[in-house]
Amino acid sequence: MSLENLALYSEVISGIVVAISVLILAFQVRQHGRREQVEAIKEGVNDFVRSVVNVTATQERAENFLAGAHGLDDLSAVDQARFHSKMLDLVAGFDQVFGLYQNRLLDDDHFLAAQRTFVSLLKLPGAQQWWSSFKHNPPKSLVEQIDRASSDTTLAIKGAHEVIPWLQENAR
Repeated sequence: MSLENLALYSEVISGIVVAISVLILAFQVRQHGRREQVEAIKEGVNDFVRSVVNVTATQERAENFLAGAHGLDDLSAVDQARFHSKMLDLVAGFDQVFGLYQNRLLDDDHFLAAQRTFVSLLKLPGAQQWWSSFKHNPPKSLVEQIDRASSDTTLAIKGAHEVIPWLQENAR
């Protein structure tokens, strides 16, 4: 075999090795991107779940939320502010989930489950009172989604106070 033929074979082989290396690198980059996407989804959904769970994390929080859930008028200004903070946290958590859904990173089933949870809490009388005074603040698309889901009778979302015994008015 001549030196020229050996050089030609070497170039062909090195070209194939480079092509294979590029394909492997592209596959690894894609896998890494998918892992990051899955992690972002998990984090967004977990943040929403934490905001829901945080409502009753302590007895004081649970009592404040329960009192606010049935109406804000009987709460002191401090307790109204506490209830406001809890509702802000819930809206922020749902906003994350909604953003994931809008970007097609979250499937319909998971989004609808989060939406049902959020809207059922928002249908509490005190939460409705809060939402009507606050809904001018969040992004328009979020407000439209929440209002659409809240009024959509085909979704059949009941208020949390209608289905969760400890949230019913007479449970206080």
